Amino acid sequence: MSIFSENTLNRAGEKGRQWLESLPNLVNQLAQQWDLADPKPMENLSYNYVLSAYRGDPPSPVILKIGLEPAEVKQEMAALQFYQGQGCVKLLETDNDKGALLLEAIKPGITLKTLFPQDDEAAVLIAAQVMKRLHSVPLTNPTAFPALINHLESLFKADKNVISEKHLNKAQTLAKNLLDSQAAPVLLHSDLHHDNILSHATEGWVAIDPRGVVGEPAFEIGTFIYNPIPDLLAQNNASAIMARRLKLFAELLEMDLQRLKNWAYVQAVLSACWDIEEGGSSNDYSIRCGMLIEGL
Repeated sequence: MSIFSENTLNRAGEKGRQWLESLPNLVNQLAQQWDLADPKPMENLSYNYVLSAYRGDPPSPVILKIGLEPAEVKQEMAALQFYQGQGCVKLLETDNDKGALLLEAIKPGITLKTLFPQDDEAAVLIAAQVMKRLHSVPLTNPTAFPALINHLESLFKADKNVISEKHLNKAQTLAKNLLDSQAAPVLLHSDLHHDNILSHATEGWVAIDPRGVVGEPAFEIGTFIYNPIPDLLAQNNASAIMARRLKLFAELLEMDLQRLKNWAYVQAVLSACWDIEEGGSSNDYSIRCGMLIEGL
């Protein structure tokens, strides 16, 4: 069984199984609807069904993305429409009923992960530049997107008998304090790690897969700090790498170092909560990263 199928079944059970069985027919429908040629599944699928295809005359490469949860697809669609290609992949077509998005194909599409670990500081610089572009889009209607407190829901409802009570209590306390003292909000990507930043022939580096959450800019760096998974923790100096990243982000974004560290810790514990919800273990990668961040 592929990781994609396993993730889908762990996440959605019978509903997930039925969705997996429906995918070939769904792809055929969308190919006809949007005049797509040669749709092929991408490698290393995780939670969404993503295919490469061609469209138009002469044929141009595009990406077809189909999601199991309509609400998540709708949220990503709204974020893509908000950014309008500013630091982010461009949205071409949508179908809410089918949970489908048609996106530009980013070429050459090399991920930021290719710079790890040999050129990690350059990767931080690129990530900071992408963040600045995303956050520069004026947020005129904050209520159109989920608030950061909703994004953290799993952290506050986690079972202390399953996840480390010490880390959960600390993360909850930090999160409450951070939420109560946020800077002016922007629309956050909220999942901006190495595999979600790609090289674009004309735009430099751009983001994919935005979740679209309203909150302060300092939150954005957290996911990047403990990625790439699992490669970061395979390094003997993982703690030093995270410390350098935090310091660089603080300088490049002109933000408080301790606040960035606190958000990074909160997000590592949040990631552990999500892992558990999907059938993982509390003694996982995310908690180990949280412990390293805590010790910085």
